[in-house]
Amino acid sequence: MSAYTALVSAHLKILFRSRDFLFWDLMFPVLLMILLGAAFGHSSFSATVGVSGHGPIRPLMLRTLHHLAGVKVVLTQAGAQGIQSGHLDVWMQIQQHHVRLIRTASPISQMTAIVIQGIINQMNLALLHHPAAITVAISHLSGPTSNYVDFLVPGILAMSLMTSGLFAGGAIVTYRTQGVLRRLQATPLSAMQFLLSRYTAQLVLSLVETIIVLGVAHLLYGFSPSESVGAVVIFLLLGSTGFLMIGFFVANIVESPEVASTINNAINLPMMFLSGIFYPVGQLPAFIKPLSEVLPLKYLAEALRNIMLASQPLAHETVPLLVLAGTAVVFGVLASLIFKWDARRV
Repeated sequence: MSAYTALVSAHLKILFRSRDFLFWDLMFPVLLMILLGAAFGHSSFSATVGVSGHGPIRPLMLRTLHHLAGVKVVLTQAGAQGIQSGHLDVWMQIQQHHVRLIRTASPISQMTAIVIQGIINQMNLALLHHPAAITVAISHLSGPTSNYVDFLVPGILAMSLMTSGLFAGGAIVTYRTQGVLRRLQATPLSAMQFLLSRYTAQLVLSLVETIIVLGVAHLLYGFSPSESVGAVVIFLLLGSTGFLMIGFFVANIVESPEVASTINNAINLPMMFLSGIFYPVGQLPAFIKPLSEVLPLKYLAEALRNIMLASQPLAHETVPLLVLAGTAVVFGVLASLIFKWDARRV
């Protein structure tokens, strides 16, 4: 057995013998998914309706929609993109006295379209003797989700990759403070070999997390992702790599595992709640949305949803690819430049 394979084996044994790891990295994401799925899997959510076009009925439609409880109106021309990204539930195109509703197969989208049809029927009754009645056409567009569980599962998977990657750096700090790295430095082992072995162990962990999350989601909720396995694997690799590199970077700028844990929590929690893991980013307050645009977890979660649920080709996910690859490269280079074996030199 080579030094590299021996280190990979050692890393995995340490991980799977840790009760904290088994719970927080493997069991907690699954438990969170089960609890949220059970609580909200069949509940309704506030709807976001995109409106475009012009016509004499537009002002009345906007006023009526604004007074509907739970309905948010967004003026946009990019309705198809908004629906596919999960930011819109229904897109309404107005052309004079004609309304075209574009919806998805999700329950909330269908219900919203029915409500809008009811509004138009009431308007037509009021215009009973008017020569120009309002006509409606409904089109279907594939969206990223048909229910909350479908929306939730890719987000939980992305979150688990982020959490395990960030906190993997804490182990490096522990090795350093306990003198383990100093002893390894006395061997022919290079820093690159050590980091590569930890990276390989992290990829194995990511595979285990993916199997567990998707397996439980399928058994409990019938979750069935698309067959774009290659694209999913690429994003799992990029996501795992990027967050592990952030964890390595943090591990080399702190002096103790406690400080590393504090910093990782400061990174982990905002990303968890601002990256569209539990609800669409479109539901965030306007003043905080720009912050979500710089969070790599948002791009990982959205890419996994688009590929798993809407069968988006990899070529359509260029921005998430660049963001995650850039995160991995930048923090990987920084971590390698400041890597230290001895705690006294940190």
